[in-house]
Amino acid sequence: MFLHATTRDDKHWPEANWRELIGLVGNTGLRIKLPWGAPHEEARAKRLAEGFDYVDVLPRMSLEEVARVLAGAKFVVSVDTGLSHLTAALDRPNITLYGPTDPGLIGGYGKNQMACCSPEQNLANLDATSVFGKIH
Repeated sequence: MFLHATTRDDKHWPEANWRELIGLVGNTGLRIKLPWGAPHEEARAKRLAEGFDYVDVLPRMSLEEVARVLAGAKFVVSVDTGLSHLTAALDRPNITLYGPTDPGLIGGYGKNQMACCSPEQNLANLDATSVFGKIH
C-alpha cells in the first residue's frame, strides 16, 4: 500500500518519483493499493496508477476501512501523514519518506518502522531507487 497523500505541499513526494517506484515494484509480483480521502487525492491516485495494471485505486473509505486494508498490507510506503502512524500502530512494515520534518520528533515507533530521509530536507531529492532498496 502506498500512502501518497498528506496535508502540506512540502511533505509530498513528487508524482514522478512515485511512478518510478511503482514501476520498480512491478517486477516483484506485488499489487499496490492507493487510498485517498479528498477529490484531489483521488485525482493524484489515478495519475499514479495510470498504465500500471497491478495498481488499484481504492474507493473512498472510512478510517476504519483504511485500517482494515492497512492491517493486511505486506508493506507500506508513506509520506509523513497520520495514516503512517496508524500503520505503525498496526505493526505493519512501513517506510516513511521524510523531507522537511524530523522523524526523530514525529516519526512512527515500532520494530517495523523505517525512516527514509531526503537529502537537504527536500523530498524532490529522494530518488525512487533508494526507497525501493529498503522494501524487503
